[in-house]
Amino acid sequence: MGLKKFSSLLSHLNKNKNIMALQDASIALVPMILTVTILLMISEGLIFFNTLHSIAVAISNIYTYFYIFFPLIFTVSLSMAFAKSKDIDATCLVLICFSLLFLTLAHRFETFLELRESTYIKLLPIPLCFFTSIILKYFSSKSRLHIFKTDDISLNINKSFNYILPSIFTFCLVFLLVIIGENIWQSLADYQSSNPFIITDTSNLSSVFFFKLINKLIWFIGVNPSHIFSFLGSVYHDAFLENVEAFSLLQTVPNINVSGNYIFTDIGGAGSVFCLLIAILLFSKSLRHQRLAKVSILPSTFNISEILHYGMPIVFNPFLFVPFVFVPIILYLNTYLFMSLGLVNPVVASIPWTTPPLLNAYLATGGDFFAILLQVINLYIGTAIYLKFLRMLESSHLDNDVVSDFSKKFNLETQNIQALQFRNQQSLMKNLEIENQINSYLSLISKGDLVLYYQPILNAKTKKIAKVEALIRIRDESGKIFPPDFINLFSEVGLSTHIDRWVVNRAVKQSHDWPSKFDDIQISINISPNSLLDRDFVEFLIKMHQKSIHSLSIEILENQAVFEEQKINDHLKLLKDQNITVFLDDFGSGFSALSMLSKLNIDGVKYDIDFTRQLHTNDGFNLLNSCLNISKTLNHITVLEGIETEEQLELALKSDVDYIQGFFIAIPLVNDELETFIDTIKI
Repeated sequence: MGLKKFSSLLSHLNKNKNIMALQDASIALVPMILTVTILLMISEGLIFFNTLHSIAVAISNIYTYFYIFFPLIFTVSLSMAFAKSKDIDATCLVLICFSLLFLTLAHRFETFLELRESTYIKLLPIPLCFFTSIILKYFSSKSRLHIFKTDDISLNINKSFNYILPSIFTFCLVFLLVIIGENIWQSLADYQSSNPFIITDTSNLSSVFFFKLINKLIWFIGVNPSHIFSFLGSVYHDAFLENVEAFSLLQTVPNINVSGNYIFTDIGGAGSVFCLLIAILLFSKSLRHQRLAKVSILPSTFNISEILHYGMPIVFNPFLFVPFVFVPIILYLNTYLFMSLGLVNPVVASIPWTTPPLLNAYLATGGDFFAILLQVINLYIGTAIYLKFLRMLESSHLDNDVVSDFSKKFNLETQNIQALQFRNQQSLMKNLEIENQINSYLSLISKGDLVLYYQPILNAKTKKIAKVEALIRIRDESGKIFPPDFINLFSEVGLSTHIDRWVVNRAVKQSHDWPSKFDDIQISINISPNSLLDRDFVEFLIKMHQKSIHSLSIEILENQAVFEEQKINDHLKLLKDQNITVFLDDFGSGFSALSMLSKLNIDGVKYDIDFTRQLHTNDGFNLLNSCLNISKTLNHITVLEGIETEEQLELALKSDVDYIQGFFIAIPLVNDELETFIDTIKI
């Protein structure tokens, strides 16, 4: 497989929604991990002061108990991430998953030591949260399990009560699955006890590779394997004790493969992330990665790697899977070569695991300066390997500087910023040109301004301006205006809802300054079908409508999702019930289905410009009137857009259309120009 195909495969894996949710859950833990890491380093420093020994122990215990209860903390973070990914109620999912895990803890463990050394409880959170989210999503989509079938009550109350039965069914089903899983796990544990798989030959390199492979695979899913496979590594610890004894007696050191070799293979922490740290600091073009690396320098110097593990993140990151797992194995081969040739002493001394690189190599080998050289060579090899995959990772990213500025303009949440920074959707992976276009628009927005224009819409009966359509534009540094071509591109990375929020906010805010004589003018806003799938956005839109002086109407683009997604239609009904007028935009441009018009919860139809362009023909004029008659039968308000000539205006006024819009009536105007135009227009 070529390098480009391999990179494309990793990119496709990296955009998987479940992988993205797992990454989000890991990143959300970084502030807590950073806090306990700092506390651990403080305790390591205080331990040298006899008078402060008790304080050092107390602080160290915070670090210890954090990781004892890490499964519970991770469960909360995972639940929040999966809820966001699958568009289900986060509170319900957190309560279900946390309760089930807590029940498991309560009846399986009597002491903290049992909890700390439990393999089962460390591995449980991911499958628990994943399957629970799928089951809750399924049950919550069943309308027969909803207590309230109508939307006559508060949206929040409706939403909360309608999750009661799905949550109960989900809890019961997952509880049953957990019991089955426990029994299967116990059977496997009993089998292991009676038929133990134990490594007995420390000189067997294949056993070493197997042990390291299992260790890194467990780390890669965010679980510290320290107490999970201790039975596999016990033989290497015994070999290390033999080396210590032989060295103290000035005898020939017998073993190369010992537990202390991690100082050469996992430099800076699991996966030899010190190599990744060097690669980032010296070669990364990502400001985010650079900042993370700088924060990680001190902890990684003391072999505390969790900040990089969860902050990049390395866990669940397809791009970093290969180096994270195989760099330690490659470095072990190099270490074994040097030691077997007698160039470097085997590990013969026990040192604190927080001892910094280079110094730990010197001390662990009994003062061998060549051990320092070996560690430097291993750092070079590991950095070179990580660098290749780091470049592949960053080549799939969007530009971080412009992403940062863009996120500030749209007030993006952390998860959505991350979505831009290190996860691209499938279309970006297929087409480099699209990715370049997105980067170009991000740069325009970050350096320029976002502005709203308003295009007046004429009441065909009164010949007065009755509505305005809010249109987003980009204004660059020189003042040049760019059309909203970026909207469809940004939809590819899941940002259409945030653009819609910005437009609604800005339109409502600016309209508050309009003169009172314009209070009857309605503001029409284009809304993406993706936004109408988001219940939070629908509730936001209702709140903004209630806050606005002017009534709001929305225009939804006619596409396949509008006709097929029942959830959109349900949300449209909510909006109509709150007196927000709903129009189907560009009707006749693609997915037109007259039979569906009666089923959609809409108030009106905006006919596409193609109808206007055919008005000059008898067939075109008759076609428009026939469609307008159908709309009248359905009690739909009608709008005709694209009026660009006097002839089209006259023909439109002769038809039965309610509202007309186009450049011949008015071009889109900035906020300051709108009042003057409305006061002076004459048709």
